[in-house]
Amino acid sequence: MEAAVVDFLLESDDSSTSSISNLSRFDTSSDSSSENIPSNHQKIENFVDIIRNYCDANFKIHFRLERTTVNVLIDRYSLLLRCDSTPKRGLPRISAEKEIYIFLWYIANTNTFREISNLFGISRSTAWNVVKKVTVWLISIGHEYIKWPSREEVGQNMAAMEAKTKIPGILGCIDGSHIKIKAPVLNKENYFNRKHSYSILLQGVVNAKKKFINVFCGEPGSLHDSRLLRRSELYRDACERTEELFPINSFLLGDSAYPCLDWLVLPFKDNGNMSAAQRKFNEIHSSGRIVVEHSFGLLKTRFRRILHFTEQTNINSAVNLVLCACILHNMCVDNNDELEEGHQIDSFPDLDVHSGTSNSSRRQLLMEVLINRNII
Repeated sequence: MEAAVVDFLLESDDSSTSSISNLSRFDTSSDSSSENIPSNHQKIENFVDIIRNYCDANFKIHFRLERTTVNVLIDRYSLLLRCDSTPKRGLPRISAEKEIYIFLWYIANTNTFREISNLFGISRSTAWNVVKKVTVWLISIGHEYIKWPSREEVGQNMAAMEAKTKIPGILGCIDGSHIKIKAPVLNKENYFNRKHSYSILLQGVVNAKKKFINVFCGEPGSLHDSRLLRRSELYRDACERTEELFPINSFLLGDSAYPCLDWLVLPFKDNGNMSAAQRKFNEIHSSGRIVVEHSFGLLKTRFRRILHFTEQTNINSAVNLVLCACILHNMCVDNNDELEEGHQIDSFPDLDVHSGTSNSSRRQLLMEVLINRNII
């Protein structure tokens, strides 16, 4: 199978592990099949002014972000534009505010580039270039928002997860999610998944705050979760530097699709003869993994573009946009920018018939700890 993406690794601040994997080159051409179709719709010249006059509630309805979060993005992006000394010929330079609005409108909604160009009074090619430019910038700062926790933060994560689950030692939870795409031109059979659609895979590790601490994206949808894990930078780092990544005897929770490892604890396999204690352990284990399922749900609720890439035919472009959504999700967590319950899309776990090894000394020890604490 040919590699779907080109990997560039962004180093985390504490140098413990690369937390964003499969950053891809952006295609230089537009992916929209309708980009060259003439449009008779009249362009809106003052849409930025209209956005400025939105009340906070309407602003969040359209962008699914608080105005304060968007203003942080605009302020940071403005610094980049001020440092850009590249001469601009022809039309005046688009403001940082407008470029951020264009990008967020694109990723938060499902409008085509033609519709977005009409809204913001620009050409379709300009809309595409703005999305590409902001995407590259966001990923360049992504290591500030998606990073593996320091030793002190590991302890904080463990305490927060133990408060939720009563299980000591949990650093975070891992799971995968399918991102629907159009059938690629090359090797499309590799992207055809068991749900009979085409997709790329997003693997995420999430802490108790529903914040991504590691993401890996871009592998074909036909891969099983366990193989996806083994192809990730996280797996290689965890095997080589287990003590560094998982200090204080910490570990991740994962469902039965994953391999049973010293740093990855699975539920007990149900062979029809589980004990009452094992069943209770599995219930607690499942309740702990809800944080990663909810994180995927929030991600796809805020950023409707990644529910299904109907325009993007370039895999690399889709991967980059998914990574941007993860970065923005973490910014929202940092800024306490929450979605109302009614706006959230339920996230359903990807059930699989495969299972990891049924016995684990760490898992057995954890169950004994819960029994001794009269939790199960």
